[in-house]
Amino acid sequence: MKLFEKIKKNIDIYLIREFRIFGKSIFLSVKNTLSGDKRFYFWQKYYRKGLQTKENNYKKTIAENGINDEDFPKISVIVRFIGKNELCERTRLSLLKQTYRNFEVVLVNGGCKSDVFEWEDVIVRNEPALDEGIRNSVGKYIAFCENGDFWSQDHLQKKAEIIRKCRGSAIIVNDIEFYGDENSCRYLNVIADDCRSFFLGADRISDTLWKEHHFMLNLSCCTIKKDCFDTCNFQGVVHESQICQWLLRQVFNNNDFIYFNKKLTFVKASEEKIKKWNADYFYKKLSLVRGDYFLGYKIKTLVRFPDESLNVKRELKKPKIIKKLAIFASYNEKCVIEDYIVYYLKGLCQVVDGIVFVMDNPVLPGEIDKIQKYVIYVQCECHHEYDFGSYKRGWLYLKQTDFFNDIEELILCNDSCYGPFFPLEKVFGEMYARKGDIDFWGIHRNSEIGDHIQSFFYVFRKSVLASPVFDGFLLAVREEIDVLDVVLNYEAGFTSVLEKAGFLWDTYVDYSIINASVEKLVDDVCPLIKVKDVKEIYGKSGRKIRKFRSLMNRVNPELMKIVEKKEEHL
Repeated sequence: MKLFEKIKKNIDIYLIREFRIFGKSIFLSVKNTLSGDKRFYFWQKYYRKGLQTKENNYKKTIAENGINDEDFPKISVIVRFIGKNELCERTRLSLLKQTYRNFEVVLVNGGCKSDVFEWEDVIVRNEPALDEGIRNSVGKYIAFCENGDFWSQDHLQKKAEIIRKCRGSAIIVNDIEFYGDENSCRYLNVIADDCRSFFLGADRISDTLWKEHHFMLNLSCCTIKKDCFDTCNFQGVVHESQICQWLLRQVFNNNDFIYFNKKLTFVKASEEKIKKWNADYFYKKLSLVRGDYFLGYKIKTLVRFPDESLNVKRELKKPKIIKKLAIFASYNEKCVIEDYIVYYLKGLCQVVDGIVFVMDNPVLPGEIDKIQKYVIYVQCECHHEYDFGSYKRGWLYLKQTDFFNDIEELILCNDSCYGPFFPLEKVFGEMYARKGDIDFWGIHRNSEIGDHIQSFFYVFRKSVLASPVFDGFLLAVREEIDVLDVVLNYEAGFTSVLEKAGFLWDTYVDYSIINASVEKLVDDVCPLIKVKDVKEIYGKSGRKIRKFRSLMNRVNPELMKIVEKKEEHL
């Protein structure tokens, strides 16, 4: 190793001179060849392993030489591991090759213990959870680099330059480039181009709307000021894969951001990425701009109900046998009970002894008459808590009845599906015949946000109904401002909470109903089809409508007449 080295190199528009003694950098000058701006850095010889005394020396040296900390801010780079994945070598090398050297790496892995070590001259911290990684990081800014992605060598340098030029920058976002399979790259770039248009194009949405829903290209392009996380709630998400999206929604809602139109982040195009970024999912997300649907859930908007609509709470009849009951959740801004719901309730009566019907809206006079022979109790009033709020109110009613302790099985279902196209007895017979002591089950499952039962149809047995965990979960349901919170906290959360309490669960089929083909649902004798999926079919070509009509008329012509009447009048 040489006693003294003088290193000179050009990076972009910068001329860098570095002086080393025994391989340790003691002096660095950086000159902008365009502007002539020149800066000197003496502090590097002081900073090793983040020890407090040397950290103080670093700050003292900065002050003595007139270099503001914002000119050369410390950046903590967080790299997350999900499950048992190992650190991608390409990710690691891209961090080690950064031309900007004032950074540390924080590895977040649920199976590790807190630790500090080094990669060459880079300090590395191990942290067991993301909140601890953010809290214990020493950087003024936090950058994310997802495991498997990699950065250009000047990624952090460009970000630091923006921080210097734009004092107080809270969030900096850069463009990305896909690498890997050519066809996958082409497909994903079509989707990413739509996202870029919101940053650069004439049709860009407002900053307020963007911050509320952050149409983010990729987490690995984000650099965020650490204090932006001070007010974040880390506890509101149930699945590790969604925690960063959960935090970004909070951070972007409260801070300004800068978009840097340079491709500093490289993301591998893969089948997994395509599934996550598929066009259908992406355009449903962008449909927020139009006030439409997000992942099939209604956007919370102010609705003026008809003046003649009434709040209703009424017991209609008491069944002779009380063993199997259902709580049916519904919503209609016109305050009517549609024909397909009446048909659904009629089919549901074949497998239950009584139905509790709860609407998240008042109802017009005479509407209750349509369902009075199928339900035992009706409650129609606004509560703004979506379907789980209706489930909660139905549960509260049952708890105060004298037949509550006789209930052996409870169904929770809602109006988001047409059905049943096939008798529900077929599904119940299949689930009863399966081996294993199942405590609760559903028809479809979704694994995109944790493995969970889709919330439009649950069946719970007495072992679950008697549990304080079940009772506590429903009673804790509250109004959510963000629709994503409903998905994370309640739909995905319900299965997770009960599973952690030791209850066993299963589903009739092992795939999601979302975007499942009608042919697949019919082949598997699935009794329900999502209303929004049928709506999409009727919004397409006449050939697809005729194909759907022909198939479903053979399956259930009575229900298809009701479906056709509804869809053709939309």
